[in-house]
Amino acid sequence: MDVWRQHTGVNACAIGAQGMVLSHLTGQEYSEEQLTQEAASMGWFDGSGTAPADVGNLLEHHGVPVQHVEGASLEQLEQVVASGGAAIVGVDSSEIWTSGYDPADDPVGTAPGIPGQDADHAVWVTGIDYSDPASPMVILNDSGHPDGQGLAVPLDEFMGAWQDSGNLLVAAGAPGTVAP
Repeated sequence: MDVWRQHTGVNACAIGAQGMVLSHLTGQEYSEEQLTQEAASMGWFDGSGTAPADVGNLLEHHGVPVQHVEGASLEQLEQVVASGGAAIVGVDSSEIWTSGYDPADDPVGTAPGIPGQDADHAVWVTGIDYSDPASPMVILNDSGHPDGQGLAVPLDEFMGAWQDSGNLLVAAGAPGTVAP
């Protein structure tokens, strides 16, 4: 969690998450400006965000192996975290930033064709805390939230937010970290 920093660029959450992971895995510092310029020059960032398929490209560009997993399970996520790798996931920010958020309470957000129904945010999962079995928490480094360093989100709320990305998992670190 010591490499957490809040991103300053608009729609730069994936750049923020990748920057933190780069610092964590390589021990080198990368500025948000440098990573944003690199991503923009390669077509991975256009100011409106980073496409899910491009999350991890900055890591690979800097020599960090990456594995994309769509439809990942909680067990696969736990496997990445336990192995010392880094896990970046796509989530619905409303569901992790608003404690007790219930997507069913938003009738407009569930209407077909209305934006905001899917994942709109990328975060780094740094751990899962089962110390209270009745209330497990997912620990995030979230560059998009002012209190995002070590942000604890109830597991059930995290799972709902993660589901909105199709359980996208970008595992960084050792190749082949995620077993099928």
